[in-house]
Amino acid sequence: MTGRLVGKPAVISGRAAGLGRVTSLLFAKEGACVAIIDLQFKLIV
Repeated sequence: MTGRLVGKPAVISGRAAGLGRVTSLLFAKEGACVAIIDLQFKLIV
């Protein structure tokens, strides 16, 4: 990864599955400080 998002905040909703999950993982790998929100809490933990 290139670290393009190092130190930048990101709030992602719908993180438990699908596109939200993939997006949050990629943002984190790029160095972003990721806050995740989802109604399906059991899938996040």
